[in-house]
Amino acid sequence: MACTKQWFNLTGAGLSTIGAGILTAGSAATVQWYVTAGGVIVTLGGLAWAISAIMDLADCYEAHGRSAEAQQLRDRAQKLQEDYNRLEALVS
Repeated sequence: MACTKQWFNLTGAGLSTIGAGILTAGSAATVQWYVTAGGVIVTLGGLAWAISAIMDLADCYEAHGRSAEAQQLRDRAQKLQEDYNRLEALVS
């Protein structure tokens, strides 16, 4: 199966980001600001990883002649980049 490595990388990024979101939500409920800040930073890292993984997968799809799917992935990566930028602005 083509692009298997890219799919595994994207899965890891997704799981990392989900875990960071759970950490952030749990820490916000207990009002531990330093844990919340750490969770947000880890979430940013997970989003950056996901964006990179999506772009790698899009490149792989493009190389295997799946241009339409590659463009859909690039569009999704662009939306995630916008979310990343908004979250980063909140932190800084």
